[in-house]
Amino acid sequence: HQQGAERAAQLSEELRVEREAADAAAQRRADLQGQLSRLQAEQNVCSESCARAAENLRMASAACSAEKQRADALHLQLDAVKPAQEELKKKHHAAVEQLEGLRGEREHDATERDGLRDSLDQERGAAEEARRCKAEAQRALEEAGPTQLSSGDVLISVAFHDIPQPLELMPWDTNYESVVAKWLAGAQRSSRLQSSVVKYLTHLEATAQAFPVRVEASLLEVHEEFAF
Repeated sequence: HQQGAERAAQLSEELRVEREAADAAAQRRADLQGQLSRLQAEQNVCSESCARAAENLRMASAACSAEKQRADALHLQLDAVKPAQEELKKKHHAAVEQLEGLRGEREHDATERDGLRDSLDQERGAAEEARRCKAEAQRALEEAGPTQLSSGDVLISVAFHDIPQPLELMPWDTNYESVVAKWLAGAQRSSRLQSSVVKYLTHLEATAQAFPVRVEASLLEVHEEFAF
């Protein structure tokens, strides 16, 4: 009976140990199952993250490819407009040079215009002085009376080289062009000299200190000096 009790106690102890081992195994299995669930959840999260990363990488690669294509297109456009840009630069430089040339011409024209204005003012002053002197001379002759006039009473007498007949301007001569035209015709000289000879007579009359004025001159030199 005692042996049976010991055997029963031993079996009871073994059963307790086995139960404890089974409980421990069940607990371990539960722990492993929890770890497995956590690992699966983490794997799912990691898979989703990898999927998102792969999608982001794909999108980034697509964007990079699009940007590269856009950059290549811009380079092509830049290469295409370079010749036109160079042509525009050439046209710009040409326009600047032309503008500088026009500015220089304008300054030259302004200087020439001022010179012509000064010359015109001088000629007007000389003509006014000549008219005044002529009027004074004519007044003096009128006051002296018509009996004082003779064929030798001339205001201006110019003896041109190689021309026998001198050019004479009388006190009553008011139309210089007519006097010069008749003299050129009589001397058989070109009528193109008329303008310069008229200017020469006006110059002599304006600069004379006293009358009559008697001078000698070269018709060619007079034309060269007073043609313009």
